Amino acid sequence: MGAPVSLWTGRVRAYLIKKGLDYQEIYPANPRYQQEILPQIGYFVVPVTELADGTLIQDGTDTMEYLEQRYPERPMIPRLPVQRAVAWLIEFFGCGLGIPPRKLLEPADGTPPSFERPAEAVDEGFFTASVPSAPAGGALAESLYGESPAGNIFRAVSLVPDEARRVMSLVSQQYFGAEHLLDFHATSDHALSRAQIELVATKVSEHNQCFY
Repeated sequence: MGAPVSLWTGRVRAYLIKKGLDYQEIYPANPRYQQEILPQIGYFVVPVTELADGTLIQDGTDTMEYLEQRYPERPMIPRLPVQRAVAWLIEFFGCGLGIPPRKLLEPADGTPPSFERPAEAVDEGFFTASVPSAPAGGALAESLYGESPAGNIFRAVSLVPDEARRVMSLVSQQYFGAEHLLDFHATSDHALSRAQIELVATKVSEHNQCFY
């Protein structure tokens, strides 16, 4: 049981595909999840792996460890001690274990965003209309992104400009600001360099078979 937008589900899905094991994926909206799986697990969570005998495993790492022992052919986890240790270190890093969260900005404005559609919004091929980068997006685009071209991830949420500003403020705190997003030589006070951040993000996305 999983969800298409869940990175944790994607992690198990990628493992099953590369391992060559047949599986069926159902979503939490399936009545069976609500009626049978949820009461056994005790709380809403994905992914949950159900084995042929009805056993439930609620954790991606536990699922992979069990299947590695159950199906030792074509191992996905290295068998040599050093390689295995390095593999688990990467796994723990990818899951964020032991990495303290960065301090967020103090909340300063609790005013709900306006949901009035901006006149500058056009169809750029996203799932909804968006405000294009300047100069096409006019003064609104400059107030959102500045004068530089804005990345897709920012423009895709710009139909509600006030909320887009909040998203970009959060991204600027945890990653890089819009003005530096396309500058791959930009630096910040992160423990990792920009190149290291992109490398880790790319590898995690490749491993989970999700878009980055």
